[in-house]
Amino acid sequence: MFFSVITISYNSSKYIRDAIESVLASSFTNFEYIIGDDCSTDDTWDMIKEYNDPRIVRYRNEINLSEYINRNKALNLAKGEWLIFIDGDDVIHSHSLGVLFSILSKFNDIAIAVMCPENENYIAPLTLNPKQLYEVEFSEHGLINRALSHTIYKTNILKDNPFKTDIYIGLDTLNRLEILMKERCLIIQDNLTWWRRSPNQASKYLSYKNEMFAMSKALFLDAHCPLSIERQQLYIKNSKIKLIRIFYKLLLKFKFFDALKLYKVNHFNLIDLIFVFFIIDCSNPLLEINEEYRFSIK
Repeated sequence: MFFSVITISYNSSKYIRDAIESVLASSFTNFEYIIGDDCSTDDTWDMIKEYNDPRIVRYRNEINLSEYINRNKALNLAKGEWLIFIDGDDVIHSHSLGVLFSILSKFNDIAIAVMCPENENYIAPLTLNPKQLYEVEFSEHGLINRALSHTIYKTNILKDNPFKTDIYIGLDTLNRLEILMKERCLIIQDNLTWWRRSPNQASKYLSYKNEMFAMSKALFLDAHCPLSIERQQLYIKNSKIKLIRIFYKLLLKFKFFDALKLYKVNHFNLIDLIFVFFIIDCSNPLLEINEEYRFSIK
């Protein structure tokens, strides 16, 4: 089996039919479909039970487990070579699995593929080794901080590196970065899935905090981190400059509570306030990587 498609849902009755029917309408049929409802209190589960396609494996949690615990539960059931999450408020186009199959079949040495918008700085499909990926991601030109439905995982690698459940809001981004410390990534075209922001979705933006800045503290301490100490320090500096600039802008707008919250949440010291006078290093690693790629295909 090539794909495992996973839909997790919680009170998704408004959109769950769109999600399920978009998966079942796929022109590529070599997939299983796992649907895990996290003890919805509306009629989501009743709607899920209406579908009798033999590819469907479904379950309903007796109690609400929370988003990422439920993702890991569904992940443990997956048998496909590759895995994609199409949540209860997402949609996948009928041609998308076929397109992904044609691409992924040619790249056997990658762990994760990420769908990204068209970008003049690179030619897709583009493979990145850990060092290249981290140089890009911790510059001003990051690529992989995308919606989870835009990510395709090698199933066995995700099983070996399941989602953490209680550290950051952006746990899927943290998970990708942890895996890609040691594995290769593939950047491919966008617009194969459609991600909807809805009131009941589990992932929401965390106010006052730069998630990548917060994650870097744990990632940079890992022995496998591919960035040099110098590059780590540069990223921390750039992040502080951006956040301190936001801090001062909030003060100028008399949003004193928001400024204080940002200051405390990011654990700044008074000395950090001088970063407003620093200049962000805006070098673009993608340009160098793209030149190497263009040279290789001549």
